[in-house]
Amino acid sequence: MFWHDQTKVGNYDAAIRIPERLYGRLAERQCKTLDRFTARYGYRPDGEQRARLALFPTSTAARTARCR
Repeated sequence: MFWHDQTKVGNYDAAIRIPERLYGRLAERQCKTLDRFTARYGYRPDGEQRARLALFPTSTAARTARCR
């Protein structure tokens, strides 16, 4: 299941059933994103930073968005 927030206030109360293959791809991408962050900044992001990371960043967002 993929849980998401319909209210935009952090209340994850809606779920969508997704195939196991897609779940695996998303989990793989999360690892890649975390590895790239670590390589760039030299540390693993904390909970708040990790929540703000883009799973599939664009080249435009990568230049303007900085995780601190």
